[in-house]
Amino acid sequence: YTAYAIMNYVVSKRTWLYVGMDYTHQKDAGTVLAAALPKASQTGVMVGMRHGF
Repeated sequence: YTAYAIMNYVVSKRTWLYVGMDYTHQKDAGTVLAAALPKASQTGVMVGMRHGF
């Protein structure tokens, strides 16, 4: 039951994320991408360094 509840929670979270992404995409995809890409690559580098890559 717990695993199902967690899965359900994750799926609903993901659905809201997609809805938000769709909304921002309609609003202004370029600005969102420009803001998100550097942050994502920065996070990737930090995680990689922490794990010794």
